[in-house]
Amino acid sequence: MAGSWAVLGRAVVTFLLFLPVSVNLEGLLVRREIDTTHYHDFVDMSAQLQDYANRYPHITRLFSIGQSVQGRDLWVMQVTDRPDQTEPGEPQVKLVGNMHGNEAISREVLIFLIQYLCEKYGQDDQVTQLVDTTNIFIMPSMNPDGFERAKEGQCGGTLGRENANGVDLNRNFPDQFSSKSYLDSNFEPETVHMMKWAHKGVKGFVTSSDTNQGIENATITVVGIDHNVTTASHGDFWRLLVPGTYTIIASAQGIGQSVEARDLLVMEISDQPGYTCTCMYSIGQSVEGRDLLVMEISDQPGVHEPGEAEFKYIGNMHGNEVVGREVLLLLIQLLCENYGKDADLTALVDSTRIHILPSMNPDGYEIAQEGDVRGLTGRTNANGVDLNRNFPDQYFGVENSQPETTAVMEWAKRVHFVLSASLHGGNLVADYPFDDSPKGHAVYSKCPDDAIFQQLAKSYSMAHPTMHNGHPCDDIKPDEYFQDGITNGAAWYNVPGVMQDWVYLNTDDFEVAIELGCVKFPYGSDLPEYWQANKEALVEFIKQVHKGVKGFVLTTDGSGISGASITVHGINHTVTSAAGGDYWRLLVPGTYQITATAEGYPSVTQEVTVGEGDATQLNFTLQTWSEENDYSLPNEPSYSTNNDLVKIVKKYSKEHRGIIKIEEMSNKNVVDVEIFGQLARRKRDGDDITRVQPHVALIGGLNGDEPIGREILTRLIRHLVEGYDRDERIRELVDNTHIHVMPAVDLSFFSQAVEGDCTGEQYTGTRLHDRFTLDSQAEK
Repeated sequence: MAGSWAVLGRAVVTFLLFLPVSVNLEGLLVRREIDTTHYHDFVDMSAQLQDYANRYPHITRLFSIGQSVQGRDLWVMQVTDRPDQTEPGEPQVKLVGNMHGNEAISREVLIFLIQYLCEKYGQDDQVTQLVDTTNIFIMPSMNPDGFERAKEGQCGGTLGRENANGVDLNRNFPDQFSSKSYLDSNFEPETVHMMKWAHKGVKGFVTSSDTNQGIENATITVVGIDHNVTTASHGDFWRLLVPGTYTIIASAQGIGQSVEARDLLVMEISDQPGYTCTCMYSIGQSVEGRDLLVMEISDQPGVHEPGEAEFKYIGNMHGNEVVGREVLLLLIQLLCENYGKDADLTALVDSTRIHILPSMNPDGYEIAQEGDVRGLTGRTNANGVDLNRNFPDQYFGVENSQPETTAVMEWAKRVHFVLSASLHGGNLVADYPFDDSPKGHAVYSKCPDDAIFQQLAKSYSMAHPTMHNGHPCDDIKPDEYFQDGITNGAAWYNVPGVMQDWVYLNTDDFEVAIELGCVKFPYGSDLPEYWQANKEALVEFIKQVHKGVKGFVLTTDGSGISGASITVHGINHTVTSAAGGDYWRLLVPGTYQITATAEGYPSVTQEVTVGEGDATQLNFTLQTWSEENDYSLPNEPSYSTNNDLVKIVKKYSKEHRGIIKIEEMSNKNVVDVEIFGQLARRKRDGDDITRVQPHVALIGGLNGDEPIGREILTRLIRHLVEGYDRDERIRELVDNTHIHVMPAVDLSFFSQAVEGDCTGEQYTGTRLHDRFTLDSQAEK
């Protein structure tokens, strides 16, 4: 039961070793270079495995499938005669030990087994034949963190059984009766790495087109490899393959063959140490329940690295416009297979978090027809809705948001994208916002960032061999012309509810729509030509995410400020900073005034010059208002009670005796705080001062339900006394002025005011002007 999850098809055998008793290994080893008298901790084990990989490179390959919670590598030793190849017909066997960290015998046995296979290869016929005909993968420890905590000699204890997060790894895999997928975030790192390791190659279902039910025992053939696998009871299959491009044939008795001519991609390359650069996830489902799958490509997939720009491609929004879908699949392959090999592509992946949604409308694709030039079959989703007319519009209402639309909008809000493109078909042009105008006319509808959008659109058209010529479909529309192969959307034709307009107006993302050809669903034989035409342009457009200005909005202690507004003077469009305070602002070359603003901080404006190359780094450090204007004094976010107010004033008087004193007036509800400087003290002390100082009175809290004045004046007292020794301007003011501050005239009725009562309707106390009126009438 423990190993049943990882049995993939009939080509793999997996054993998880849980050995409760000691195993006598006497006689197994010819040379005992591994000391079997003690357990090997992580450092010892790593050194031993590396030593055997170095000494036996012709039959071994050591790699890590990932790291534990505490950062220890999950080492795997591959032992076979050709470790760099997948040989047709050769079964693969996986041995995993030490899943529970305190169950240590399996760990040691597997270390000894690696030694035994290596040292006996070429000397023992049975071992040599086994290694030559089997691809053996040995993981001595799946839970190295737990092992480090376990105590030798504890035969029945639980210390170290779980991983560093306190999770039993053999209770952490997806269960056949659970709906959780392996992409759910609550699986442990060790568990996820094991699942990804097992899910290499191609997997899928073989179903009947009549019943939509899975076909059992269908044969899966990889053209060029003389070894087949068959489907399980529900039609599901797995076929382990090294990274590459394959033609897969599915066949079953009495049912015609199905040749999947398009490229099937091995998207995980985790068997190359350090080259795991992908993560696949779903942003939701279509009307008919198909996942909207996204492939993320980055040096640290699944993680937003502060300072790393986020980019997205969306294809197949219209189900019958399929070129985008196909070239995005090939783009994924290009980026994955060349990561670590091509310097330019490696640098792009290392510096960008790339998200690719090959098909936004999988339901429409399923009914679209190959060879369709300008038809409509499959254009809409399963509800008959054109998804590129379904986004909220700035001028016209759009009803009944579709599941696919909602999923993309939530995705766009969740991820801090900087640049995007949607790929379409039916023409050959790059289209930029806005796509509609206020009156619904086909006129140029310029957005505030028109200049950078033109530059972005040209980056694609100019990298395409023919798009920039501007004559896309001579045989269909001979008179149509787009200068440089780009167009404003509304100038081409007015249409509301378009995705790229919504993206620009509601996120920090800049998006264009790219038409990839005049035929919507070309025949498969033409796809290589489309790929060659768009390959360089697709990569070039991703690079545009690194144009303009980028940087961080930080506090004085270096912490990032999330949600800070970045405004370019003269451009009426604001972007915001991401969670780490990082921001990006796409701009054409030029000199700009840029302002960063965040709640609780004064704005900061800087001048920057943007060049033709990579984005200019421009960081902002925002001081709190208190830091810049109030000597970093703490900001009190609540009203002071009467007792608090008196305590605060007395505290200032005690700490700053030289310039402040309290005078209680006849009315005990009134406190007069006198602030006086050097001249006032000398006059009071009998010095002959002829200069007369002005007296200034500041009075607050006239009515009990008007407490803003008392709060401001209390803070003013603090500001003046703290600033006297820090700011020459404050010292000069206080030395030459006798300041009287009455924070609150009416203390008695403050308790009868209700916070949040802006109109005073809930106030039950007396107002000061009413008392003046009563006194005046009494005198008369």
